[in-house]
Amino acid sequence: MLESLTLKNFLSFRDETIFDFTATTEKPKVGYEHIDWYTPLNKKKILKTIFLFGNNGAGKSNFLNALTILRMFILNRRESKSSANEKLPSMQFRFESKCRHMPSHISVVFHINKIRYTYVIEWDSKIIHSEILKKQSGRKGNELVFERSFDAEHDVVKIVFPDKSKLSDDTKRVIRENVIRNTTVISVYDNKNFEAVDIAAVHRYFEAPLHFYGLEDERLELCSMLTRRANAEQIHDLLIQMLNCVGSNIQDYKVDTTRRRLDPGFAEFLRKSLQPEEFNERYPDGMESVQYLRFAHYNNDKESDTNDPYIWLTEGEESHGTLNMIRLMIILIDAANANAIATIDECAMGIHQETFNRIIQFYLSISTGSQVFLATQALPVLDMEGFRRDTARFFDKDFETGVSHVESINLRKFHANKNIYKNYVDHAFGGKPTIPSNDEWITRLRTFHKMIAGEEIAKLQEVEVNDQ
Repeated sequence: MLESLTLKNFLSFRDETIFDFTATTEKPKVGYEHIDWYTPLNKKKILKTIFLFGNNGAGKSNFLNALTILRMFILNRRESKSSANEKLPSMQFRFESKCRHMPSHISVVFHINKIRYTYVIEWDSKIIHSEILKKQSGRKGNELVFERSFDAEHDVVKIVFPDKSKLSDDTKRVIRENVIRNTTVISVYDNKNFEAVDIAAVHRYFEAPLHFYGLEDERLELCSMLTRRANAEQIHDLLIQMLNCVGSNIQDYKVDTTRRRLDPGFAEFLRKSLQPEEFNERYPDGMESVQYLRFAHYNNDKESDTNDPYIWLTEGEESHGTLNMIRLMIILIDAANANAIATIDECAMGIHQETFNRIIQFYLSISTGSQVFLATQALPVLDMEGFRRDTARFFDKDFETGVSHVESINLRKFHANKNIYKNYVDHAFGGKPTIPSNDEWITRLRTFHKMIAGEEIAKLQEVEVNDQ
């Protein structure tokens, strides 16, 4: 689990910005003591859920991107230091020239089992300038696992291991031979599979398939999410019970598979794109398999001529919010099962507030070592039943400078009796959009009307000229 994340010169985060994910001394609300919002790890209370609030463009997605970029550095090994395809992501703050020539910085403190790791990386589009991994176990202080730097004068990567390093000389040699200026030390592990306990642990932790999702993400195709998994039966039972707990009348679901002939034009395109053997294997006789998801609702029609107690509706006949609700639950279940990190943008899209509350409580009850970062514009989340105020992070941006900053709730200033939702709406945590005053807005509306009216008149005149 992540204890903290620090960004500097990363997209809209020009200045050093520290995100702390540890719980405060805040006591649970009366009646909600059964909800476990954090997991104790190495004498730290790490929050399982962090909510990200803020206007569009305030920096929420940039924060989520940082987690995705971090995972990319750890997992993706680049083979060439000169290929255009091997460039590193350019994430510098763009609105000041000095920042464009400085490296971006990410540092993260996280816990794997009983070990607390610190990982730091600095880079620009061509070079990883520095990379450090430290660990802390028990009462010991931070121990260096490795430190990597770049000697620009000699175009050489330098990697230092501590004198008491448990890595063998052969492992050190393999690392030094395979790390180039745009490849991280940890990413080399996947390809070489050398003996290095700490490097392997970090690589495997970030290797979990959960990372950045939006509920409208095309990857979240429900048929695949429900069927292409080893725990399909577990997911089925959990979802049906949860759907009944959040007011849905869905009683069951099933995925049917049918075969249909490929469109001739599309079939011809596939034949040109694929090898003949692959085409025939995937589309025998020019046919493709198609899955259909259907949901069962009680059939209350007493005069129905069918013996089926259910009416089966297709996925397209269900509401947008219901489908997003199911997607969200599956992501949270998978995160909890894998003890992994999941980041979800617009997490409450189309989902009723009370339903969303129950889904979050469901996740908190099944999660021990997982963690989710939930960005949302749904401000009523702040009034969630049993909501912990220390899980909220408020993003704001200075639109003159383009710099984002983040604020947590000061528990001394905003005590338990203060309504956080109302205070946020009143801009106590920033977030006031840069919009015209009411008088200016009325003038603008009149201007817009004239612009549209003028456009329509021009169109009519053009039609009259053509008719003549």
